[in-house]
Amino acid sequence: MSGECIQTLKGHSNQVTSVSWSSDGSRICSGSWDNTVRVWDVSNGEYIRTPEGHSSSVNTVLWSSDGSKICSGSNDKRLRVWEVSSGECILTLEGYAHAISWSSDGNRICIGSWDKTVQVWEVSSGECMRTLKGHSSDVYAVSWSSDGSRICSASDDKTVRVWEVSSGECILTLEGQSTIVVSWSNDGSRICSGSDDNTMRVWEVSSGKCIQTLEGHSSYVTAVSWSSDGSRICSASDDKTVRLWDASSGHCIRTLEGHSSTVQAVSWSSDGSRICSGSEDDTVRVLEVSTGQCVHTAFHNFRFSSLECCLRFIFPFVLLRL
Repeated sequence: MSGECIQTLKGHSNQVTSVSWSSDGSRICSGSWDNTVRVWDVSNGEYIRTPEGHSSSVNTVLWSSDGSKICSGSNDKRLRVWEVSSGECILTLEGYAHAISWSSDGNRICIGSWDKTVQVWEVSSGECMRTLKGHSSDVYAVSWSSDGSRICSASDDKTVRVWEVSSGECILTLEGQSTIVVSWSNDGSRICSGSDDNTMRVWEVSSGKCIQTLEGHSSYVTAVSWSSDGSRICSASDDKTVRLWDASSGHCIRTLEGHSSTVQAVSWSSDGSRICSGSEDDTVRVLEVSTGQCVHTAFHNFRFSSLECCLRFIFPFVLLRL
């Protein structure tokens, strides 16, 4: 395997903060500090839609599981839900979102926020169904379990919490790492967390024990994502690389290079054959896992200031280092 990029997508005019695949693998959405969300056709690397409405940097984007909607969070203190077919904003929620995650049925969104809470919103009504309280500092990352019964969240308070959605109770607290990002395995048995100590940890949910520590990045970890079959993990880092890990052994099986600055986001295609990555170098790259080749690269063309070299969400990683 060569580790080469097979695609670079060009169009954003500032750093790419977040990327997400559609469930059918045909499209990628990306969010940028150019205030836009872009939807890309993976087959030819062209962008096919730019939903407009945010008035400040977009920090996080995510497809709904059926591919019909995209949710985006911005520094304009608005979280927007977009109808992909029309590009229209169908829901606007007030508040600053560090992180968002859809439930698998597409009916709910959870939000991690500066106010130390995790909020669960119903998309159809636009109502907040539940507010999960327990963290003592900013919530940087959230992730639903695939069955929709639990949410995990990571905070600047150096804990990962697992919540029972139906009751709003915290049923597990994982400690020992300054965690920036989290991701559930598809079967719900494990959580992977990434940290500013340059490592990732794999936690067994049933016992609350750390069963693996993945070491290899030379700077802090900005994103983690499980493959759909749970056999591999991909990670992004300030060291400008994407790494692929064997989830059973904890060994790094590939290091993907090519970005010229911090890689802020990674996302698997649903079939596990490709990875897309977004970077502060203003590009989205599509990587073929079997060959390691880049099949597309997308660019944002406007250069950013040194202050904007923060990371995936506007201030949290900077705050960690002050």
